[in-house]
Formats: sequence, structure tokens, C-alpha cells
Amino acid sequence: MNNKRAISWVAGVLVLGALACNMPSIAGPQPPDDIPTPSASDLDSFGQKLEDLQDGGLAQPFSVTFTQAELNAIANASLDDLAASGEEIPVRDVVLVLDDGLMYSYGTIQIESLQANGLVTIRPSISADQTRLIISVESAEFGPINVDGETIESLRSEVERGLNDLLNTSGGTILLTSLILDDGFLTVEGTPLQ
Repeated sequence: MNNKRAISWVAGVLVLGALACNMPSIAGPQPPDDIPTPSASDLDSFGQKLEDLQDGGLAQPFSVTFTQAELNAIANASLDDLAASGEEIPVRDVVLVLDDGLMYSYGTIQIESLQANGLVTIRPSISADQTRLIISVESAEFGPINVDGETIESLRSEVERGLNDLLNTSGGTILLTSLILDDGFLTVEGTPLQ
């Protein structure tokens, strides 16, 4: 009888262990509670600001300010578009927080049956020649999931390319003179390259 009880106990522990290892969700960093959900008007506002830049805003000194809500709207709309095109996207529910010169990018990462919340802390800066933005990853954490350096570098490169593509929408080269991330706003200032 003791052997049966011991075998049942061991089997129960193994089953619980297997369930714990295959849990669909694992905790990780969470965004602040006070971040508003992006709306369609935030996405429209973002698009209007880009359109204004394309329509001559980069032909003279410019300053454009994006809100956290606008950046969250475009980030999630872009992920939705990629997913709709059939591309497998391991990240969803992105929330960007802008403060103290940093961009905190929260999101949920899905790797096979494992899901974890993550946080990538990004420091944007202006290149030495002032013609593009440089993105440095300060830190990355995804709960207990170990994300390799190659994946982080790929993410960094895509964010950097995306931001630079946004700023070069007029096809001309610009000099970036200021980049400010603080209190929920991203402000970029520059002048046309003469």
C-alpha cells in the first residue's frame, strides 16, 4: 500500500510539474496602469502629422511631436497589418511609454505554447552626422524566457529602420537637431540638409 501511495504521489508531482512547465502564460514586466488605450483618432492624428511632413514640412526647419497614444496606435496597427498579411508575429499588445529620454516597450511575446510579458528599454539618439536616429537597447527582459542577442539586435534594427523611414518620408536628407522623449511625448526637430 505504501508503494502505491508513493507511486501515486510521484505521478501526481510529475503531472503537476508537466502542467507548470506548459502553462500558457508566464508573468513578466507589466506596463503602468495609467496608459490609455490607443484609439482610431490617435492613429489618424499620427497619419496626419506624417502627411504634413511629406507635404513640405521637411523642406524647412521642422518640429513634430508624437504622443504616446499615437505611437501605441501605429505600433499595434503595424503589428496587426503584418499578422493579417500572414507573417508570424511573436509579439503582441505593445505598449510604449516615453519618459526621461527612454522608450519603454512593453509587450507579450509568444514562443510556441509559451507566453510571457516583456519589457525592452530603448534609448534613441541622433547619429554623429545628424542624419539619422540611432537606437540602443538598454535592457530586455521577458519573464523567465531567455531571448538571445540576435533576436534583440533584430528588434533594435527594425525599430531603428522604422523610425528613420518615418523621418525620411519626403525623400530628402535632413539634419536632426533635437530628440526629446519625456512625459509621454516624442519630439523630433530638424532642418533640411543644404
